[in-house]
Amino acid sequence: MVKTAQIAVGNGRYYGGGMAVAEDAAIDDQQLDLYSLEIQHWWQMLAVLPALRSGSHGGLPWVQTWQGKEFYVYTRRPRDINTDGEITTATPAHFRVVPKALSVLVP
Repeated sequence: MVKTAQIAVGNGRYYGGGMAVAEDAAIDDQQLDLYSLEIQHWWQMLAVLPALRSGSHGGLPWVQTWQGKEFYVYTRRPRDINTDGEITTATPAHFRVVPKALSVLVP
């Protein structure tokens, strides 16, 4: 169990207008990337914010990162989950990769 200010799970590198889930995240690697901001003091956010733009936040000691095919997120009380700018569900949540779930045609 961890105390976290924010958890982000992504299938690609960017979310939220240019924030990076992970420096090496790729939409086609069949992996999810997760980070957890386990800050203890407000001033730690000053270091995290610029690092989130570049994806280098994984090197900070109060940021935990993982990569995997599925994640379960549990909280003591239900917490809203923001999906692409909309509140769509709440915790507990199960995130998983479904390879080749969409067919995409490009010119």
